Amino acid sequence: MRIPIFWRLLLGYSAILLLSVALSAYSIVQLGALSTTARAALDIDNRMIGIEVKLTDAFLSEVRYAGRFIITHAQELHDQYRQFNGDFGRYMNDLQALSTSAQIQSRLFRVADLHLRYHDLFDQEVKYIRTAQPYGESRYQQEKEKVLESALSTSFYKYTNVI
Repeated sequence: MRIPIFWRLLLGYSAILLLSVALSAYSIVQLGALSTTARAALDIDNRMIGIEVKLTDAFLSEVRYAGRFIITHAQELHDQYRQFNGDFGRYMNDLQALSTSAQIQSRLFRVADLHLRYHDLFDQEVKYIRTAQPYGESRYQQEKEKVLESALSTSFYKYTNVI
């Protein structure tokens, strides 16, 4: 027995409809997974940018209190400097834990190295001040400014889309 043309057309269109519904459902599922991945990447990027702002603020606060200490020799200012130094270390650890890219890790390492150089220069200067020895204050000031400019120009958040 032959199937009439109407039923063949109906079965063909039904098959096409079923395939398009299946393809649409598959696309929706895949786009949902992509949306979740993109949301997670954006969340990490935003957290890294926020921590970078805090890291920069902590470093600038260190510089501010270090300069005030050099001028006034007040122990409270030195304590504030140490507090911001600890904050910097904590923020740096947070950033290193979040970053997965080799480029970001290398930039973080450079910033940490520059921060350590600044810290060493300041500690040497404090040692001279506390022992009341004469030293090249302008040389230390210039070195610290160079380190600060280098650290602030080493931005890494523009590479977070590499994650």
